[in-house]
Amino acid sequence: MHPESGISGRIARQFLHSPITPLLALLGLLLGIAAVLITPKEEEPQIEVTFADIYIPFPGASPQEVEKLVTLPAEQVLSEMKDIDTMYSFSQPGGAMLIVAFKVGKPRQQALVDLYNQLASNKDWLARRFRCR
Repeated sequence: MHPESGISGRIARQFLHSPITPLLALLGLLLGIAAVLITPKEEEPQIEVTFADIYIPFPGASPQEVEKLVTLPAEQVLSEMKDIDTMYSFSQPGGAMLIVAFKVGKPRQQALVDLYNQLASNKDWLARRFRCR
């Protein structure tokens, strides 16, 4: 089969001998330059990512007890929030630490209010170990 007999060979042959080919190449180059010039650039973009650390004390408890009675229920309650991007938790002797990262662009004040409301409305799962202040 001859390389020029396929559809791509016919298209290449058309563009090879067409006077419009250099014009199309120049148009593509100019559009690329225009795209680079009009695309906004910032050396240090201001991206707002809200993080919150939550410490829930459980004095005298082992890490296994903290995980079972505090960390896992807290993760379940916090996972019900819709704007959380990532959540990390640590069970340690005497308490649990949860780190919540909200989605980019979520206003800090609103994120903290939503977090407080979520914890306060579900504080019955921690009995006396968690107090909303």
